[in-house]
Formats: sequence, structure tokens, C-alpha cells
Amino acid sequence: MADKIIIVHVMRPPSSYRDILETLRPLSRLAAAIGEPEVNVRAWKRLDSIPPHAWDRVVAYARAVGHRGVSLSALSRIAAAKRGAAA
Repeated sequence: MADKIIIVHVMRPPSSYRDILETLRPLSRLAAAIGEPEVNVRAWKRLDSIPPHAWDRVVAYARAVGHRGVSLSALSRIAAAKRGAAA
């Protein structure tokens, strides 16, 4: 009887905006899809920030390309954690 190898990929929830943007590379394609200048999206990654006005579009793009871990609740959770760290 042959041994079976099972590989399980466990996705951890994103813990930063940078994590989310890294998941959605290439950033040029993301920028084009959500109607933002690429320079802005690259700045978001560098600054670990996604402005709330872009959240819906980022989530829609993530879903369209198959990244289910990117959600409004994930973005809200990251924002709350950043506020808590700044306090």
C-alpha cells in the first residue's frame, strides 16, 4: 500500500495592510483595477495603510482574483489594531 502525502495550506488572516497588498500583487494590476494611481497603491504598501475610501474596491478586486481572506472585516480589524497600538 502506497503512503499518501497530504499537503494542507493554512491561510492566516492578514495582520497588516501590507500583508493584504502583498497578497494582491502585482500592485500595478490592483491599481488599474480599482482606479487608483499605481504610485498611490505603492505608497499604501510602504506606509502600511489602505485608505477607507478604497476598501470596497480592494475587497471586490481580492474576491475577483480569488483571495477570500481580504474582507471589510479584516480591514476593520487591522484599523482597530493600529488605533489601539497608537493609543
